[in-house]
Amino acid sequence: MGQLLRTPGAPRARVRELLAGPGPLLAPGSYDALSARLVEQAGF
Repeated sequence: MGQLLRTPGAPRARVRELLAGPGPLLAPGSYDALSARLVEQAGF
């Protein structure tokens, strides 16, 4: 998912490209601000 944010261009097109790729797409979720910070620090 981090690749999505650093790639210029249309975000929807990039998501479709990642989903069509050969491997699974790992996209973490968070339910509060602290979890979001931890996810960000983990590199996503």
